[in-house]
Amino acid sequence: MENKDCFLIGSIFKLHGYKGDILIFNSKEITLDLDNTKFLLINIDNDIIPFFIEKIRMVKNNHFLVKLSDINSEQSALKLLKKEVFIDSKLAIEDTNTKDNSLMNYKVIDKKHGILGIVYKISNQTLQELIYVRNETNDFSFPSHENFISQINHSKNEILVKIPLELIKLN
Repeated sequence: MENKDCFLIGSIFKLHGYKGDILIFNSKEITLDLDNTKFLLINIDNDIIPFFIEKIRMVKNNHFLVKLSDINSEQSALKLLKKEVFIDSKLAIEDTNTKDNSLMNYKVIDKKHGILGIVYKISNQTLQELIYVRNETNDFSFPSHENFISQINHSKNEILVKIPLELIKLN
C-alpha cells in the first residue's frame, strides 16, 4: 500500500494489560468503520507495516482498544509504543457531526419545528457532550449525538437537527 492510500489516525500511547493489547490515541478524531477495519498500518522505522486485528473497539471518543494478531505479550507490544498508526483511507468515515467551539453562534434549525435558536455553549463536562441553545424565550440543551444532529452546514453556520419537542421543553 502506498502512502497516498494511508491516513494517519494517531499513535499507540499505552499498553493495556499483559497480553499485548494496545490503546491508540485517535488524534485526528476520525470515525472508523470498525466492522470493516481488518488491519492497521504501523510506522516502524519509516516502513508502514500492516498488522491484522483480532479485536478493536472504541473506548472513548478518541481512544481505540486493539488486540493485534501476533502481538501476544507485553514485550512485543512495547516495541509498538509511540508508533504512528495509519488506516486504509477508504475506512475513514468523514464525521459531519464534529462538534467543537467552531459551532458557537451556529443557528439550530429543526426539520419539524423550524429555527430553535443559536448555539451559545458546548459542554464536554459530562460523558455526553451537550450543545446549549438560546432563543428569545428560553434556553435548552441537547446531546451532541447523531440521533439528534442531521447535518452541519459550515458555509451557512447552521445545524440541522431532529429534536423531540419534549426534550426542548424539558430544559
